[in-house]
Amino acid sequence: MAVKNRLTEKINRDPYFSSTLDYYKNVNKVIEAGFFDDGVAINKKSYRDSLNWLTTPLYKIKSSPKISKPVVLLTTGGFMPIHSEHIRMMEIAKQSIELVGRTVIGGYLSLSHDDYVKNKFLNENYISSEKRIYLCEKVVADDPWLMVDPWEARYNKIPLTFTAVTTRLQKYLRKHTLLPVEVVYVFGGDNAAFARAFIAKGTCVCVKRPGYDVVQNRIENEPPIASNKNILFSEMWTKKPGISSREIRTGMINHVPRIIQKDFENWGYSEKKTKNPESLVYFIRDDSSWALSNWIHLVNKKKLERAKDAFLKGLIGQMDRAIEENTSIQILNLKEQLTVVNNLSKNNQIINIDVCTGGDFKLNVSRLFGLSSGQCHLEKVINRPGYLALNNQSKKIPMGNYLLLDDDVATGSTTEFVSQLFPKKIGIKEIKSILEIQVKNKLSRSRIADVVDFRDFIFGSRDGGLVVKLPNGLVCRAPYVLPYVSLSFRAKIMPQEEYRLSQKLWQLNLKFYQQIGKVPLSLTDKYFQRLMTYIGFNKNDDMTSICQWHIKMMAM
Repeated sequence: MAVKNRLTEKINRDPYFSSTLDYYKNVNKVIEAGFFDDGVAINKKSYRDSLNWLTTPLYKIKSSPKISKPVVLLTTGGFMPIHSEHIRMMEIAKQSIELVGRTVIGGYLSLSHDDYVKNKFLNENYISSEKRIYLCEKVVADDPWLMVDPWEARYNKIPLTFTAVTTRLQKYLRKHTLLPVEVVYVFGGDNAAFARAFIAKGTCVCVKRPGYDVVQNRIENEPPIASNKNILFSEMWTKKPGISSREIRTGMINHVPRIIQKDFENWGYSEKKTKNPESLVYFIRDDSSWALSNWIHLVNKKKLERAKDAFLKGLIGQMDRAIEENTSIQILNLKEQLTVVNNLSKNNQIINIDVCTGGDFKLNVSRLFGLSSGQCHLEKVINRPGYLALNNQSKKIPMGNYLLLDDDVATGSTTEFVSQLFPKKIGIKEIKSILEIQVKNKLSRSRIADVVDFRDFIFGSRDGGLVVKLPNGLVCRAPYVLPYVSLSFRAKIMPQEEYRLSQKLWQLNLKFYQQIGKVPLSLTDKYFQRLMTYIGFNKNDDMTSICQWHIKMMAM
């Protein structure tokens, strides 16, 4: 009896399911509709509900005050793995909502919690939430409106009902977009009973699936659903979907989206390190002399150096656990890179887009990414925060033929963009990577796995972090750590190690700031300050308290 009373009370506290119970008078009908007991004490409120905890990306939201009825679509599920019909279901739902006069300004795939997925697929192979998030991010990277919301799976210790996810997302979007957004929940016909949750509150779209006609028709004709204009059943399948996640898990690998096939095949279901057949080198550039130069007056130089050395040692140790096997870590010396640039300057006029090294002329350029997103691709190339627009910078460079330098030419997209930016008076005779010149005799038979900068991992350091855009439109710098930056995509960390490494990085930063003494937010990089003040910190707050808050949020 106590269990039943608890379940009834939990249902009555849910803003959606309470009406379901009122109408059907049957707890089993509510459970069929997707409700379950999350096990949390009835009166307990999670600190993680803080809407300043920026875990959900917003960069694809088409925000405009002219939109009178903005809608964001949400679906939840295991996505084990994601496939084309998941995306198709969302596209059909978008069409259905737009047919009734609403405007869809974005959409999310929210992955179910590990504990829920493990319980649902007891006798099947299992893909962890971090890998599922990674695969979904890859699939939607080029989609114009769909994003991955990792909040449900990554930042909660317990499984959540889809109504809890819907409620939180709607509050989050309204706070950060300043729009009266309604989150519309989307689900397939195999879960048609979920429609019962929306008989008195909210809007949903059930996208019908062939093979589930009987249950779909039964649910659709239940009195509180049949007459409800906010519960939509879509009839827009144009072909019978022939695949499901279950079929893929049991061997139909050809139906995995091409962009993730290699990951899916290589990983299997193991959480162990991926063994790369090649010998790889992972470089960390020690640009601490540049990154920490603003703080030299705050503490004794030797004390700062000791704190930096301890941080770097800890960073190397944690990174070594988080990268593929057959990968070694090497430190790049900034002084060596300065020598490389000086030698090149003897016979060349140089335009350098690396902030830490010299040259005849600098072009201060940055790549802009979505905040708290997968960050698979850059949004665009912009001026480095705090510097003139790129066109204005290029106008200041005199006529001539130049060698264009960057610290690391990974894909070449930035240098290619920059070379096209210059007026005709400026000729680019060659593009060179400082890194490649510096390490060409050190690699032997190894290949470069990735290169990262030390300053990106000391939070608040000079020009440290990824350049991203806040929900209010301002550009800021986000440290290389969750929830702000994807270490899997931006630092080639194995997905299953991303959360653990992020926790360790916040702890390493706390120790660093404790060692060097009090550093208020006001003395950190201006564009890091923007991010921290946006989420509610004061410029007088000490960096140790900022690290402690994040450690607490990451631990809950």
